[in-house]
Amino acid sequence: MSSKLYKFISRLTDEELEKCFLEIYHNKVNGDWPSDSIVKSIWKRFKDENGLDIFPIHTMIEAFLFEIAVRKYREDDIEV
Repeated sequence: MSSKLYKFISRLTDEELEKCFLEIYHNKVNGDWPSDSIVKSIWKRFKDENGLDIFPIHTMIEAFLFEIAVRKYREDDIEV
């Protein structure tokens, strides 16, 4: 499953990932998701596209943060 998830997340735009990061930060500080959450929207889309009934939202967080880190390293010309 993780390879599908990482591939799915890698298709997000930089703007989408930035919004996801800010929502993840908000969630860690406040314990909730914004009502118009892009993280929740992407999570639902991933579940629907992969026929998943049970897939906890917290499993998405690592994939978002991983993709953000990969892009940052590549931006800094560090091969990953």
